[in-house]
Amino acid sequence: MALGIRGTFLFSMLMFSIVTFLIYLAFHKDGMNNFWLFNSVMLPATLYFLFWCLRSLRDGIHVNFKNTMIMLVLSSLLNNLFFLILLLK
Repeated sequence: MALGIRGTFLFSMLMFSIVTFLIYLAFHKDGMNNFWLFNSVMLPATLYFLFWCLRSLRDGIHVNFKNTMIMLVLSSLLNNLFFLILLLK
């Protein structure tokens, strides 16, 4: 299934939205603090993704391995930070 550049970014946005909704469902019974903590911790990755998406849709030169790896490392580190914070609570 070839999505192309635009389709790949739209698919990624859909996946981010679904995961955020699932995090909401997981934490809404225990209080919304963990849900807002997740959103706060993941904010830099979300902003980087949106910035990269807009740049890439204007000029395809920004769709490259370097930017992909920055997004991967940033989101991985922030996810690990979120779960580390949960464990230390």
